[in-house]
Amino acid sequence: MPQRKGPRNINELSGLLSMEKTVRDWLFSLKYPQGFACLYCGGRTCWPTARGYLHCASCGRETSLKKDTIFQGRSEEHTSELQSRITI
Repeated sequence: MPQRKGPRNINELSGLLSMEKTVRDWLFSLKYPQGFACLYCGGRTCWPTARGYLHCASCGRETSLKKDTIFQGRSEEHTSELQSRITI
């Protein structure tokens, strides 16, 4: 099993959370370590939407990177609140 890459301490986590694109890229690499695979059709190609979802090129369904993570249901404004509650 490949070892996950991620922050090793609270300072590294703070650096990641301060950059929205970095967070999206990080979540993508954690959810799809072998590359995108649609949960519905198995399609391997997607693109990001303006709403922050991944749109499957094969079936047209959308999925959220935040789904099933600690970020699910949280807006970007809540990131700093979440960050202050995390202890490593």
